[in-house]
Amino acid sequence: MHDWVKQGVLLATRLSEWSLLKAVRQGLMYSLPLVLIGAICTLLLNFPLLESFKGVSLPWGGLWGDTLRGIRHGTLSIISLTVLIGVSHAIFSSDKSLESSSHIAAILVVLGSYLLFIGSDSSEWLTLLSNQGLFLSINFALLVSYLFLWLYRHRLIRFRLYTHNPDDLFHGMLKLIEPAFWVFVVVALLKALGGSYLSGEVNLAPVSDFLSGLPFYLAGVLYQMGVSIFWFGGFHGNNLLEPVMLEVFGAFRAMNQELISLGGLPEWILTREFFEVFVHVGGTGATLSLLIALWLKGSRGGTAHLAKLSLLPALFNINELLIFGLPIIFNPFFLIPFLLTPLLFLSTSYLAMEMGWVPLVTHEVSWTTPIFIGGYIATGSLAGSILQGVNLILGFFLYLPFVVAYERYRHQSSEGVLHALAIEVSEGRIDQSVSILSLKDERGALSRELVGDLSSALLRRSSELFVLFQPQVAYDGRVVGAEALFRWRHEREGMIPPPLGIRLAEEAGLMDGLGSFIIESGFKEKAKWEREGRGDLWLSLNLSVAQIENPQLPQEIERLAREQGIDLKGVKFELTETAAFTQTQEICEGLMAIKALGARLAIDDFGMGASSLFYIKEFGVEIIKLDRVLVEDILSDANSRGIVASVATLCKELHLSLIAEFVENAEQVEILHKLGCSLFQGYHFAPPLSSQAFDDFLSQRATL
Repeated sequence: MHDWVKQGVLLATRLSEWSLLKAVRQGLMYSLPLVLIGAICTLLLNFPLLESFKGVSLPWGGLWGDTLRGIRHGTLSIISLTVLIGVSHAIFSSDKSLESSSHIAAILVVLGSYLLFIGSDSSEWLTLLSNQGLFLSINFALLVSYLFLWLYRHRLIRFRLYTHNPDDLFHGMLKLIEPAFWVFVVVALLKALGGSYLSGEVNLAPVSDFLSGLPFYLAGVLYQMGVSIFWFGGFHGNNLLEPVMLEVFGAFRAMNQELISLGGLPEWILTREFFEVFVHVGGTGATLSLLIALWLKGSRGGTAHLAKLSLLPALFNINELLIFGLPIIFNPFFLIPFLLTPLLFLSTSYLAMEMGWVPLVTHEVSWTTPIFIGGYIATGSLAGSILQGVNLILGFFLYLPFVVAYERYRHQSSEGVLHALAIEVSEGRIDQSVSILSLKDERGALSRELVGDLSSALLRRSSELFVLFQPQVAYDGRVVGAEALFRWRHEREGMIPPPLGIRLAEEAGLMDGLGSFIIESGFKEKAKWEREGRGDLWLSLNLSVAQIENPQLPQEIERLAREQGIDLKGVKFELTETAAFTQTQEICEGLMAIKALGARLAIDDFGMGASSLFYIKEFGVEIIKLDRVLVEDILSDANSRGIVASVATLCKELHLSLIAEFVENAEQVEILHKLGCSLFQGYHFAPPLSSQAFDDFLSQRATL
């Protein structure tokens, strides 16, 4: 059984990674604003307590009902069209052969061909623009978008225009004419060959006759399976099978009432209200149970937020936010519970009423009536509310393992994206001029989510954010100081690589707050050293360009130093060579103001950039830290040894301290010392340590 479950999760994971399903999920996301607004209007229009207000004039004129119906029509009536555009956009955006400037035109081709296919002459064409045409619009977008791309790559006509503008929009549009033409030809032929099947209604009378001939319970099971399957496949199952509901189950509540009025007992369990009150708890798929599982087990920054947003509509059995936002449609992780949970509710409710534990449904109830209230009204008994509660709990436990598997999948996918993004940032593959927050892919989505979490963590001063201290050691083994290093242990993603965390903070405008947190944490540690008689240990802190350009930074440093009672002469601020030599007035003024406070300046990653001795003299830099590449290659590369020797000579002549970072072994220490470097930092001596671990490290060595 365990192996079967593992294979099922593996299959669902592979299906979720399928590019077609990714495009569908992204396309469904685009419809969320319209779905949310439409759901709110639907709720207000069908909320029993507001029934009496539908004739009250609004302050700006008109009626509540007309206004709400107009908004609902303007949003929900084009859901399929929105998803069509979203799916095609997802496909075109992920394709490298189509220029980004051509995406809008390509989407318009898909849109125009869809309108051609459904035909404005059909009595059903407006219906096919709403959620009832969702299945058709999704599959049409997939088929036609990929057809367009294939035709674009294999076009016969190649325009060669030589203009002064290499990104000429006119040239790009010309290249779309041929594939667009053939798309319309193919769609028109499909429309002609397909006849008029889109017009007219599907005859469901045979289905109704078939169900009517079955045992009552079995008919209910098959009907409910049909509703759920249609919903999962993109059809509006309730609307599609409405004729079946009316024909097979619609009259039984009234028949129960008639029996009661004649002094008899109700006989019919499966009524329309039975399905709405006891089976569709939270909407189709019994998604209120799913919401609770997502809320309790979902990640704080992801599905749990969606669950909270969807909770209020779901209490009134409106679940479009989950259907489109999670999404449930075409989501292989939720296929099984989406089908089974309503069947479980149907079975338990049928059994409870058959055994006489719960009265049969005899009262009309609006489909938007909240859980517990609806159960009481429908049955006239508190037992109806209790039955709804039991079903809700059973549904929670049925959905729970699938939610856990889905969250594990999301976490694993996120881990891969995070790892790749961290490498790209640390190795400089993403240029500083490119905002990772604006990337239109999984990297950008993860970055934006992380920024939200970072902002929240800073606001709460969360323990997720902390500072470690890596010792800086002299050749004779004495500890001379420590560098304060920022760390972020994300509650969901684990340790966030520091270069990525800093990059996100800089792009999001959070660097001032994060920098203040790091400086304050470092100053607290320095104050502790001074209280313990270790005031001669220096503290190193990193500064980014964004921090230095902030004119309030010197005052902030002075304030924090005064609060902790430390001497800034024992603090050195490290800045990268790029930051130090960026020739802006703000940076020059910032560095001089920090220097005036008594703090010392250091240049990090020295030796590989376009260094300027003039700026070293101008800013009074006292410490230079060798670039990581020079230290890593010191054993194998003669050029690296030559550069280090030259830098050491320079430092000796200018009375500067020279520190080698990323020292990993004793061989590096010996060579660096012979070349003129006598201060070291790296894992050969110690990794970044917590405050207590740093104290323990100090106790093992003699300090200055």
